[in-house]
Amino acid sequence: MASVERMESVVQSMLQLARIERESPQTKGTVFPLRLLVEERWEDHASLAASRGVSMRISASMEQTLEGDRAWWSHLLGNLLGNAAEYADEGSEVIVTGGDDKAIVSVLNRASGLDENAVTHLFERFWRADQVRAESEHSGLGLALAQACAEAMGLRIEALIRPDSILEMRVVRQ
Repeated sequence: MASVERMESVVQSMLQLARIERESPQTKGTVFPLRLLVEERWEDHASLAASRGVSMRISASMEQTLEGDRAWWSHLLGNLLGNAAEYADEGSEVIVTGGDDKAIVSVLNRASGLDENAVTHLFERFWRADQVRAESEHSGLGLALAQACAEAMGLRIEALIRPDSILEMRVVRQ
């Protein structure tokens, strides 16, 4: 049964990816607060994060509003925050910031298990880091879906690992 559920999840993710790649996002008319959307998406992952001792802090600078497709933004942020909740070092903090010179929003978390080579593969379909390959519930599509949402809205997600093992995922304008 677990194999069937995993395959169903993979098929649903692939269908969602295909839909994102062929549809145009709703880019005008919908304005919403970024902070509220981040808080809503974190709630989806709060129990997992709490079980791992991972907390989230939103920077005071994140008071901007976004215009665009709220559903696509929701999916994009949900994936970034879900990955941070699940893969941040245990007992660490996820920091969400917004509105600097280049980035619309950034998600930062300690990720001592990642190196620069792994970061270059994060957005590839079906790619998974060594430490999670054995886990059957992961298909390696979440960040590919998030990147597809970003690109459909004229954005992209950049990832870098800092020397202090902080993974930074930045949503930027192309």
